[in-house]
Amino acid sequence: FVEEKNSQLQQFVDDGDDQDDDDDDDDDDDNTERNAEEEEEEDSDLNDDDAADDDDLLRFDDVVNAEIQQVEFELQDMHEAYYHEVKDILGATDWDQKKLHVDLLADTVVKQEEIGGVLCVDQSVLGFITLLSFKKYAEHLSLAHIHRFLSNKLKVKTQKVFDHFFNGAFNVGLLLHERPLNTPLQLIPLIYESLRQDIAYATDKQRVSHLSDAEIALNKMDFVLLIVRYRWNPNVTAPTKKNKNKNKKGKKQKADQEEHAFEDILLPHYKNDRTKMKLVYEHMEHQLFVDQAEFQCDFERFDKVWNIVLIKMNHFHRIVQRIHDMFGSAM
Repeated sequence: FVEEKNSQLQQFVDDGDDQDDDDDDDDDDDNTERNAEEEEEEDSDLNDDDAADDDDLLRFDDVVNAEIQQVEFELQDMHEAYYHEVKDILGATDWDQKKLHVDLLADTVVKQEEIGGVLCVDQSVLGFITLLSFKKYAEHLSLAHIHRFLSNKLKVKTQKVFDHFFNGAFNVGLLLHERPLNTPLQLIPLIYESLRQDIAYATDKQRVSHLSDAEIALNKMDFVLLIVRYRWNPNVTAPTKKNKNKNKKGKKQKADQEEHAFEDILLPHYKNDRTKMKLVYEHMEHQLFVDQAEFQCDFERFDKVWNIVLIKMNHFHRIVQRIHDMFGSAM
């Protein structure tokens, strides 16, 4: 009897273990199914995130593509219709606006249609170039102010040399050229070339039959006067004290290095205490004008440096050709 009971008890225990195993298997199956479902949900979420990222990327590409536009620049002949645009550009320069008589100067610029042009994008005027004869506009308030303003910036001896160009023996032309600093390099030779062609046109009697002989003669200028502007830029190559100490290899070598560095500085007499700044040309082609100058004298103006430069007209034509060469790689 005892053995029978023990046998029944053992059977009961074995059946219970089997049932627990079955329950454990069922639990494992349930857990596996839940994990599979969770993994599918995670995969689905990841796919949704990837899709969202793709959508964002596509939208970003759309934005980038939308911002890239083809801009077409044009050089147009000077015309009275550009009066307000030219006036606004002149009004943004560093000349004394009250004494410059911007309205009169702009009116003169746009009415001289034989010489001069404007730089346009669509219907917007970004800049202009022209050459105004001091002899032709001898009584003009704006040109009289410009001559007087520049002359007063000079010391007595230099002033006499400068005024000699305006004593009536020579016909001096004022080169006015304004354009954005980020103007594409390919346009720079074209701007100056258009002015050179305008000068040739305005001095050709057969092509400008509507002008009198006296007017044609006044378009023939002996010298070109322009203001070369420099601005201060951070000098990224300025040596630090640490580098200076490392480079000390004797007084002679140091002196040679300083002399070489001095030669690379534009207008070194303005260096003063601005050791971390250097002067650069506002328009890089102006270096060609400075190199050919018959007269030049500089002065500070509103945290910039202005250089009064006078060149011969025949040198101007050579400079235009050199501007073509300078920016030839950009053409």
